[in-house]
Amino acid sequence: LNPSEMEANDDDDYDERTALVVDSAQGCWLCGLAGEDSPDAGQEFHRILPGNHQKSRAELRERNWRLLDDYLDLPSTRSKLNSFAVFSVSIFDEPDGELMQDIAAGIWQSAPASPRRAITCINFQLHEVLVLYASGRTTGLIINLGLHALTILGVYEGHVLGETARRVPMMAASEAVYLRDCSCWEQE
Repeated sequence: LNPSEMEANDDDDYDERTALVVDSAQGCWLCGLAGEDSPDAGQEFHRILPGNHQKSRAELRERNWRLLDDYLDLPSTRSKLNSFAVFSVSIFDEPDGELMQDIAAGIWQSAPASPRRAITCINFQLHEVLVLYASGRTTGLIINLGLHALTILGVYEGHVLGETARRVPMMAASEAVYLRDCSCWEQE
């Protein structure tokens, strides 16, 4: 499905197609159904805050940040923050390339990114990748060319195969050389 087809479908159809999401990009496994507010996580304090895919991208961004603020203002979250708990938050968003570079630079260069709220990392999941997760019909590879790392995930029938996850510490500019030779995946 592409975003325009998703907008044409109603919520019931979308919910029937949700698939298991396994995300290793944070150094821990996040497992849950695509579109869940708080999937189970492999490490405490990690949460995914997805927006509504039927809305426009601008509305999606705005809602995601509202969800993050609401989550951080919950009494249970405040008690964790008051005890200096360190956690990270994934936001399903599709920020502008220029904005993403500014955000990523701020996040990766300072730990925690927001001392007041003790957030160590905010990960942005691209909308196109979420469509692959949610369709339940995807087989192949998801290759995420990040600013600081190349992430490769195998997908079978909409399910990410955790054992195939590879995170390669390289800049996106050098991905062409890396992808020419698949045998170097195992070496990395």
